[in-house]
Amino acid sequence: MAMLKAAAKDSWSQVFKRISAARIGKGWTWDELAKKAGIRVKSWMTGIPATHPTDAEVRKIAAAVGTTYEWLRYGEGPDA
Repeated sequence: MAMLKAAAKDSWSQVFKRISAARIGKGWTWDELAKKAGIRVKSWMTGIPATHPTDAEVRKIAAAVGTTYEWLRYGEGPDA
């Protein structure tokens, strides 16, 4: 399990894809997601690979879209 999380942790593009899918599933723009999650719109939201959300941001986004941190961050859990 730890090895799986370590490998998944490095795949920010997968995290971005899961966040993006959750956002689209809600019918929200990036601005709407940021507002509902209580975070600022950041460059990683445009898909720029040099940046990524903080763990705190992923947790807030998970709460806003109604999923778990583990699903968004690692692709594990009930939404898998």
